[in-house]
Amino acid sequence: MGPAHFFVVIFMDVYESRTIKDTFFLAGTLAKILKGGEVIAMSGSLGSGKTTFTQALAANLNFKQNLNSPTFTIMKIYSRSGPYKIKKICHVDAYRLNNSAEIMGIGIIDYLGKENTITIIEWAEKVSDILPADALWINFEINSAGLRTLKTNWPLT
Repeated sequence: MGPAHFFVVIFMDVYESRTIKDTFFLAGTLAKILKGGEVIAMSGSLGSGKTTFTQALAANLNFKQNLNSPTFTIMKIYSRSGPYKIKKICHVDAYRLNNSAEIMGIGIIDYLGKENTITIIEWAEKVSDILPADALWINFEINSAGLRTLKTNWPLT
């Protein structure tokens, strides 16, 4: 195993999500600013809302497929045709990975930063050394009452 990789993310804004409707609203706000080529890096504990947010983002971008977590396949590509600039979502779940070499080995480089693709990575802290400096980070936290807090390194509103 190589040397440890350290990274620091400075979170600018904090949002609360009490319901799925709140999550869809926040994802919709993000969808409006995406132009293609962005990498969305998600971190947070199990069950904190990363996959639900990904599903909401895809729905807000008018992807018709039902996205689910690629925990065992590691990476799934969702495509669409039509007059859309964003033609693909590359959805990665890095939970089971030991290092970024494993995701490089299955072809993530073909999608990172591509202008017609949005790359969404759950458990992104595990592969942070391959992410671009301008990755859009979202940290998900959930409290005992089920309130989700989303912290981002860019303003949603």
